[in-house]
Order: sequence, then structure tokens, then C-alpha cells
Amino acid sequence: MAKQAKKRTAHIVSHTHWDREWRYPMWETRLMLIDFLDELIDVLESDKYPSFLLDGQVIPVLDYLEVRPEMRVRVEALVKAGKLLIGPWLLLPDEYPIDGEALVRNLLLGHRRAEALGGVFNVGYTSFGWGQTAQLPQIYAGFDIDVAMVGKRVCNERAPDSEFLWRAPDGTELLATRFGDLGRQNFYFVVHLSALFGIDHLGPDWVYRWSQGGIAYHRADTEQMEQDHFRLDAPDHWHRETITPEMIERAWKSTDDSLLDNDRLMMNGCDYTASQPMFPEMVERLNEVDPDPGRRWVHTSMTDFVALMKQKLDRAKLVVVEGELRDGPAGATTGNALTTRLYLKRLNKHAQNLLIRFAEPLSILSAMAGAPQQDALLAKAWQFLIESHPHDSVNGVTQDKTVADVENRLQQVIDLSQTLGNRAMQELVRRINLSAYAEDDVLLVVFNPLPYARREVLETWVTPPGASGAMDWPPPADEAQIFDADGRPVATQWQGCTDECY
Repeated sequence: MAKQAKKRTAHIVSHTHWDREWRYPMWETRLMLIDFLDELIDVLESDKYPSFLLDGQVIPVLDYLEVRPEMRVRVEALVKAGKLLIGPWLLLPDEYPIDGEALVRNLLLGHRRAEALGGVFNVGYTSFGWGQTAQLPQIYAGFDIDVAMVGKRVCNERAPDSEFLWRAPDGTELLATRFGDLGRQNFYFVVHLSALFGIDHLGPDWVYRWSQGGIAYHRADTEQMEQDHFRLDAPDHWHRETITPEMIERAWKSTDDSLLDNDRLMMNGCDYTASQPMFPEMVERLNEVDPDPGRRWVHTSMTDFVALMKQKLDRAKLVVVEGELRDGPAGATTGNALTTRLYLKRLNKHAQNLLIRFAEPLSILSAMAGAPQQDALLAKAWQFLIESHPHDSVNGVTQDKTVADVENRLQQVIDLSQTLGNRAMQELVRRINLSAYAEDDVLLVVFNPLPYARREVLETWVTPPGASGAMDWPPPADEAQIFDADGRPVATQWQGCTDECY
């Protein structure tokens, strides 16, 4: 007699949340990253994992290949095969303190870098950060992204079901889903960690005890004593008896808000989590002890689950949620980050304005006028800027060392922007036709790098030519006149001047 097909499926998706410089500064995290990806590549190549989601970003792979360039061929093979999912973001921004153009460039660079490595995971995966801006669906649409997976946060009142339609202010809609209880780590917290150590991760016994063995490491000197304690030995076995029918039901019910009654997303990962070579044995155990004969547990890829979700959901029956997804209470959106190190947010704003609204447009205008293009230096400025935008970095919710690193990157953006803007204006001034003016005319060139007309007071610091008293300065008020690029007079009102020494 043929076995009856199982109607219910728990789809286990393995992933990590990899902050580039959150709990630890850049290079300590980088060394962890090398260990993590060295092992993950072996696990994926051995088919112990069908796929692994690298947190919706590309930068971990780029950072890894910077140190391990000899691994590029192996990484590309895994990306092309859909086993290592990277992108669509270059790195994981906080959407609020940064410019909309920076979000677009982040996605643009993420797509380009991912495609160069073999393919992009083109899903709006934002399990990170502290809210989603209202315009994100229309930004995603420009990259052909039609599904968003969001973390913090849309509340149950606005989205009673996990799946909903998210509508931007311009009317753009996409299919969105919020994670269940315990967010992006529901399966990892309930099942994986508990089975790995033989202790209920969510219970009161989840504490480290010296008597249970393990090699502990901690810097005890004054300079480093605040750093974390580490356990140096990785588990070499897991605890089968921990996976019980009760645990299985608890994991399944963590996604009860889903409209997919028979297909549940089990997120197997958390901050800085790695692959686990013993995990296939855990999946076997789940299927052995599950009390529901009509249910199976499958280790799969996020790509396959998204395709199933799009196939099975009836969009016409989904609730429409409009506007930003940053519902309270404050703790649910990590609202403390809004006021942390405000000086860093202001510095970022200054750096963004100089690059986006000064250096880049003027550089393009000067190139259109025949000056050399400055693509390489503009790209370098954008690199420094975007690498300052990970959600922890730009908010300064990090160690002081990391904040100093972010400040330095933003200062590089400011320096490059001033340099490139100056060169662009020099090139444009060189190309102005001055044949209609007398040699002793004093000319001031006014630049407006913004894409709209402006009406405002300009303050200028002018060093008059010649020796003191050699000419009348300042000119009579009725002789101060601004002309546009076509030589036509523009309404000008002289506001006076003062003598200053500097």
C-alpha cells in the first residue's frame, strides 16, 4: 500500500545575520567571518546544506575574498548553483538616517557585485534595521524586486496575518511577509540551540556552568576586560533526546499568523551563526518524532520558499498595509538607536550632502563640458559613504573603536567631495568665455549644483585685486549683477559688505 503524501511542510531555511562591525570592531569580526565562510563553503560543497542565505547582502563575501582570493572560484560556483544566496543589498543599512539616494546606490552596487559573483538573491530581505521607509516598495520596484521580507516592524493590528500587500505612497505594491514569533530565529532558538547543547535555550537553565566543561576564554587585562567571554571548543555531538513532540509543536506554532496553513517558514539562524555539519541528523530526528503523520520537516532554500509563497497566496485576499513599517512600542524597533551619538548622524548628513548634492553633480557637469571624468574617485567616495551605513555603524550603537572608524570614513567622503567639487568648478571656470568683459572686471562665478532654481542670500569672501586703494571696492550696489549661464541678467539685490582680515 502506497504511503499517503504528507500535506504539511515545515521549510527550514539556514541563514545568518552578519553585522560587519557591531559587537566587535571590523577586523575581529573579519577574522570570525573567515572561519565562518571557510566552514560554510565545505558544508555547502558536501551537500550537507541545500542552501544558505547570507543575510540579504554581498559585503561578507567581498570581505572574505579580500583575504581569501584563492577561494573565488569555489564561491562563484556556489552562488551560480543557488547554494550561497547573496544580495540584493551591498550591506545592511538603517533606512532612516541615510539619504534615499544612498539606499538606491546600496542596492545598485549590491546587484552589480552579486551578479559578478554569479547571481543575486533578488528578494527585499530586511530582517535587520529599525524600520522600513514607506518608499521602499517603489525603490525595490526599480530593481524588479516584488517580494519583501521584513523584521522590525509591522504590528499585528495593521497586519494581522504574516503575509500582506505593502503599498508605497506612489501606489507601488509588493508582496510582503513579516516573520513569526522570535523573528528571524524562531527555529534556531526553539530547536537548534536547544538540541546542540541539550538545554532549553528559552528556559531558565540556559546559563554557562563551569562544571559542564568547555574551554572558556576572556581577556582579564584592564584594557580588554569589558570584552565578551568566549567558549573555544565547538560541540562535537548533539542531544537527540532534546527534540521532543512538544518542542516540534512549539516551533510550528511560532508561525501561526501565517496564511500558509500547511507551509511554515522555520528560520535557522541568528546573529553571527554559522553552519552546523551535524544539522542533517537533527532534521532526521524531527521527522522521526513528529507526532503529526501528515507533516514533514525539510531543509530548503529561501529561493524555493519565496517561489512557493508567491504560488500559493491569493493576493486579492491579502490585507493592504500603507506607509512606513516602524510600529511601536519603541523597544520593538530598537528606538534607542534614534538618539545614540547624534553627532555621528549629523556628520553623515554633511558627508551625504557634499557628495550627492555638490561633488557628484558638478563633476558630471564638468565632464560634459570636456573635463576629465572622475569616476574612480567618485566611486571611492561612495564606497566610504556606503560602508558607513550599516545600521549599527551609522547609529553608533557599537564599541567606541567602531565609531572612530565610521567617523574616519565619513571624513574621507567630505575630503573627497570637497576636492572633487573644487576641481570641477576649476574646470568649468577655465571654460567660461570672458571675451565680453574688460580685463579689470571683477567676476564672481555662482554655482548651483542642485536640480532646481534657488532664491537665497549668498555670502561671499572676496579678495579684491591690486594694492590697497588701487581700485574702488566694493562696487556700487547698482553695478553688482548676476548673469545666468546664457549671459542673461538674473534678479540681484546687493546686501552690503564688511571689511574682514583673514
